[in-house]
Amino acid sequence: MDFLKTLEELQFLGNSGKQWVSAILMFIAILATLWIVKTIILVRLKAIASRTTTTIDDLALSVIDRTKLPLFLLFSLSTSLTSLQLEGKVLTLTKGILVFSIIVQIALWSIYIIDFYVKAAAEKADDGGRATTVSALGFLAKIFVWVFVLLLLLDNYGVNIAALVTGLGIGGVAVALAVQNVLGDLLASLSIVLDKPFVIGDFIQVGSQLGTVEHIGLKTTRLTSATGEQLIFSNSDLLQSRIQNFRRMRERRFAFTVGILYETPTEKLDETRQIISKTIEDIEGVRLERCFLASFGPSSLDYEVVYWIHSRDYNVFVEKHHEISVELVRRFRKAGLDFAYPTRKIYVENVNPAQSNDKAITTS
Repeated sequence: MDFLKTLEELQFLGNSGKQWVSAILMFIAILATLWIVKTIILVRLKAIASRTTTTIDDLALSVIDRTKLPLFLLFSLSTSLTSLQLEGKVLTLTKGILVFSIIVQIALWSIYIIDFYVKAAAEKADDGGRATTVSALGFLAKIFVWVFVLLLLLDNYGVNIAALVTGLGIGGVAVALAVQNVLGDLLASLSIVLDKPFVIGDFIQVGSQLGTVEHIGLKTTRLTSATGEQLIFSNSDLLQSRIQNFRRMRERRFAFTVGILYETPTEKLDETRQIISKTIEDIEGVRLERCFLASFGPSSLDYEVVYWIHSRDYNVFVEKHHEISVELVRRFRKAGLDFAYPTRKIYVENVNPAQSNDKAITTS
């Protein structure tokens, strides 16, 4: 009884010793309750996560696990102090601690959620450029979270943030104008990652430049040309150009012309068409589209030939066309057909009227 009376008589910051003991016991109870609740939730979530393949329970488990003891201490301390009759400044400080602990904890949860999804997106990324862009966007998102938290804390602590926000807006406009090219390339990088007109490893043509994509960065995309040098394009310029993506081809189409001599007998014209068509049809992995006598050239009868190769690989195309060309030469020679070559006929008029008709001289 004497002890309780002593506590009742003891005064500190306008509260008796008994009230302070009650506040301490409340602090311990709140802290213990929070820790026990966290432990129970973690145990149950681990059991659920082990039976499912979804990521949402894994995310919830990780977020709760990252709720640390110092923040529990701050929350418990500020909550227990509210049970006391404190002076204005002390009460304001107590409320400030409570607001700080809650806002910071929410911010840390938000940061971890951003990291969780950035990591998941980077693991699913099919190229390094996409992973880099996703990481950069995650970094910008975390900056936004901390700026928002800072403004929220300042507002709760009585700081007038209206002028600050206005200043940040004007400064942001000035910065945006100063780095508009960089921001344009950054947004273009995001567009490339989301729309995927090409990915790393694709062979593309931009204007007259051809190369294999080796890196997609925040500002530039880099290609390795067929001759070995590196081609560097800014992302915004790249998206404003017409891009041909050869890797997206399912088949490769090729058209060429075969010319035979005008002296070729008429009955062999259809045979020539059949020989060309049969030659292409006999090659594995090649599909004939058309073959016909297309034009009368200066010194040849020209057949237009169009075929498809069932591969997008340029090396396969070269090999198939070589095989077709060699086989055409062999079959033409076997059939007695001759490829045309440039020829010219010169007519010489005889100046002696007593002589016979004009003579034609053919030269090659």
